[in-house]
Amino acid sequence: MLSTRASPTKRNCPTPTPKETIIEFNRRLNQPPHQGGPVVNNISANFYMGPSKPLAGWDLARPALQLSIRSALMNGCPAGTVDPGNDEKEFRRSVELIEEAWKMWPDVYGATRGRTLEETFLRAIKILLGG
Repeated sequence: MLSTRASPTKRNCPTPTPKETIIEFNRRLNQPPHQGGPVVNNISANFYMGPSKPLAGWDLARPALQLSIRSALMNGCPAGTVDPGNDEKEFRRSVELIEEAWKMWPDVYGATRGRTLEETFLRAIKILLGG
């Protein structure tokens, strides 16, 4: 019986370059919030700030950008274990995403962009690359 699952090593769609990825995040930053999109729920155990509101700007782009960087980094870990030397491609993607983001948003405050775009995070990935 044939499996209908896609092979984890082969993707049906091309992976965008780091530059294309950052351009897409920049496009999302400039979109106004729309109903039916992602929302943030402001309810916690002891605190309520009001109704949920649609996400826009950095509140929408930052989590996705951080996930893109961290997933490339985390994909490199098992890739290097299964096939030594194969981790470099994923680690390099993380570095390139960070560097492209720095070029796109050089004047955006670090706390707004997120921890994955800090110099110390980049330095740690470059150490994993061996340089």
